[in-house]
Amino acid sequence: MKNLKKIVIQDKPFFVLESSSENYSSYTWPCAIILANYIAKNLDLTGFKTLELGSGTGLVSMVAEKICGANVTLTDLPEKSWFDNIETSCRHNSILKYKIKPIVWAEQIQEKVSFIFASDTLYNPWFFDKFIYTLYSALSQNDQCYALVTIQDREYINHC
Repeated sequence: MKNLKKIVIQDKPFFVLESSSENYSSYTWPCAIILANYIAKNLDLTGFKTLELGSGTGLVSMVAEKICGANVTLTDLPEKSWFDNIETSCRHNSILKYKIKPIVWAEQIQEKVSFIFASDTLYNPWFFDKFIYTLYSALSQNDQCYALVTIQDREYINHC
């Protein structure tokens, strides 16, 4: 079942399409809300290109575009339902400057960006090295690039 969830970031409402019956990317995790609030409060991204790795519901990128003025690229697994959900959420939030790209961890990123965002992408220990490779490849493509990553404190994180 899909529903449009309202999330308030810096006194501005955002609507994200969530589904209780789909995968991890169809739920807005607390790390995304924390990162979105941080970006909205601390960054002026006007004219900057950003890349969100594992965008999920797209909240972080929508905040970067709508509040901070960024040109955003959202990425996640190549699943049609995710693309449809992101399109719906962007439309409901009047997000105009965005691109959507499929990604699988361990892919090389060729895009030139100034900021990379990732929220709660490290939920499965088997993908850690692949995620790090993807993040490293994205950072390597850019002369000056910042990565902001939030992770939920999970028991297995301490054992890595």
